[in-house]
Amino acid sequence: MRRAGVAPEDVDFVINTHLHVDHSGWNTVLQDGKWVPTFKNARYIFPRVEQEYYSSTASHNDVNIPSSGVYEDSVWPVIEAGLADFVDSAGGPFLDRFTFLPTPGHSIGHMSVLLESDKEAAIFAGDVMHHPIQVERPDLNTVFCEFLDQAAQSRRRVLEFAADNRAIYFSTHFPGSSAGYVTRDGEKFRWSYV
Repeated sequence: MRRAGVAPEDVDFVINTHLHVDHSGWNTVLQDGKWVPTFKNARYIFPRVEQEYYSSTASHNDVNIPSSGVYEDSVWPVIEAGLADFVDSAGGPFLDRFTFLPTPGHSIGHMSVLLESDKEAAIFAGDVMHHPIQVERPDLNTVFCEFLDQAAQSRRRVLEFAADNRAIYFSTHFPGSSAGYVTRDGEKFRWSYV
């Protein structure tokens, strides 16, 4: 970020699609033995259902082992600092051009973020999909999807939206490039990298 000319204190919003360690682990930094917000002037946006779930013992299961302790070191310090805002499970508009879209399944309150501007759209879909094969096979879940039926339903909804609106799709785990387009091929979907 610094090479791009953005200092941590310049960041004004941090959006978390969900609270797994690989998506919220950089919310904080260890400073003098204490976890503190990385972006001290930012508002951190969390799905409320995610915050409630990961702050409880309900989240202590085999799927969440890799995220064990992430709430305590990467979410709670932000809340404690008074920098957290919460998105309700229905999602909805955020700022001028963003909309939170509920896409539960990978995690209990997973949200995707839609950006619309000048008749163009982009979807930042977090972990709705982990691999391009899921574009053609939206029924395939990963071992990290906690609520399997919901994950497949959310995946299909996002694919339909992306294809029907020619929205650029941003994934966080696709190899090569994380950006591309989804198109329809009969009843199936196809992926092409940008």
